[in-house]
Amino acid sequence: MAKMVDHRQSYFSVDRTEKVVHSRGVLIVGLLVVASSAVSAETFRVERPWARPSAPGVSNGAAYVTLVNEGDRPGRLAAVRSDVASRVELHGHVHDQGVLRMRQVPGLALAPGETIEFQPGGLHLMLIGLARPLVAGTRFMLTLEFESGHAVSVDVPVLQPGMRPPVSESSRLRESKGSM
Repeated sequence: MAKMVDHRQSYFSVDRTEKVVHSRGVLIVGLLVVASSAVSAETFRVERPWARPSAPGVSNGAAYVTLVNEGDRPGRLAAVRSDVASRVELHGHVHDQGVLRMRQVPGLALAPGETIEFQPGGLHLMLIGLARPLVAGTRFMLTLEFESGHAVSVDVPVLQPGMRPPVSESSRLRESKGSM
């Protein structure tokens, strides 16, 4: 006499095992994708934004920040825009035949882990065509746009001459695209 085997039970146990193995495989692959993107994430921090008050009757001003590349990839600051100026340019100072001259900088490369401080007499953000005077005690927005398409927006206080922003003033971007 032939022995009867209930194939339904063995089929369902194999099917359930395959589903569990498949689900674990999908989960592991998903975790690896997330982990690899976190490792190579582009991360910029903008610290200590501030601006000087503009002089009466002058349509230009200057703003300063400290940029930190916390990522593991180089980055490049490509452009800056603001609600307070028709145009924002990166400027630096160069010695030209014994004279310190201001020059536009086309972009600014940041190596992984690098910190670049914008300051009076050095790199600065030139606010051209001010929509309104920069008055101590007011604030305005700056958006720093990176070559990768990422952007960091910061709220910039206009400080009295001689004052510097508190160390806690910072904004950070991590893998979120801004509009360029």
